[in-house]
Amino acid sequence: MNEVPPNEDAGASKTKKRLFWVDLTALIVVALLVFVLFPASIFFLPIHRADAGYRKAKETINFEELRSWAQAEAKQHSGLKGESENVPRSEIPAYIMHLYSFPPEFVVADTGDTNCNAMIVWGGGFFHWSFEIGSTNFVASTNLECPHVYELSPGIYYRRESSWGLL
Repeated sequence: MNEVPPNEDAGASKTKKRLFWVDLTALIVVALLVFVLFPASIFFLPIHRADAGYRKAKETINFEELRSWAQAEAKQHSGLKGESENVPRSEIPAYIMHLYSFPPEFVVADTGDTNCNAMIVWGGGFFHWSFEIGSTNFVASTNLECPHVYELSPGIYYRRESSWGLL
């Protein structure tokens, strides 16, 4: 009998090859998560969160009530020579304070524009969004820093930056 004994190294070699491919696949998945999905979430999650408040505002806010509040705040907080003035948090309506899971960064009354009475701003760092409230003939303008402007009602606008200027 010239039988050759089974080569035990062949089975070990197959196992090593299979482990190599499993390890390589896991490494590629981790790299994809770290270098693609995580940075993408940094760019797109703030936009999604900001736009969620915009949609909530469209469904829940009485815009004429908001306009009346903004006009009253502009009269009460009109600064010298048309300079804007921050509105204390205690004067901000609850329906504005609860649009997002955190309060506005600041609220400015009497923005110096005769048709814009108040600006409510959220965000921080590299990304901000706001509501601009004015008379019914107020038209918000776009600029390079905040190119996305959406009308909620005549004279009331939602504005947001592009995330780091990429969108």
